Amino acid sequence: MLNYERGVGCGMENLGHCLEGMAHSRCIPYYTKYFYEYAMFDLDKRFNLPFNSFYPLWGEGKRIEYPNERTAVVIDGNKRWTLNDYYATGGNVHFPPNGRTHYDQDNTAPVLSTIEDWRIGSGAGGRDLKKAWTNAVLEPFRELAPDCMGRWLVYWRQNMPGYQNKSRDDSGKPIKNWWVFLFY
Repeated sequence: MLNYERGVGCGMENLGHCLEGMAHSRCIPYYTKYFYEYAMFDLDKRFNLPFNSFYPLWGEGKRIEYPNERTAVVIDGNKRWTLNDYYATGGNVHFPPNGRTHYDQDNTAPVLSTIEDWRIGSGAGGRDLKKAWTNAVLEPFRELAPDCMGRWLVYWRQNMPGYQNKSRDDSGKPIKNWWVFLFY
């Protein structure tokens, strides 16, 4: 349910959790498969972490540090994992590509990300192009959706597969438009 007393950004955050929830329900396996990759719910497979996303990093002593744009250090209390050759795909509702903690839209440190080229393959050898990503790309949306994770979530949605997107599935065909799954 949307809170009519909150702004656009908070509404987008609420609906963003609905996008995640639909993937977690596995009611559309195709959507779940690709959304998990885009939203980084595959960290257990990609980086051998004991959790599939950064969501468990809630509370004091839990965070991600980025000593450089190609390395993430995941800290969960006394446990630490160093992810070399790290890059973010699309991020999720609480974590932009360079998010250090939940709701971090203000990290100016660059982190490699494929969000703008996810499954398009514009990089060398047909791989996704990894570019240094910072929160500077969110600035145009500050006034549009200033509350909660609004500015991030406007940008996040703009990079999801939609009508006539260029992203390709595992068979090389265009990824199906996710908005059809969500609204029809």
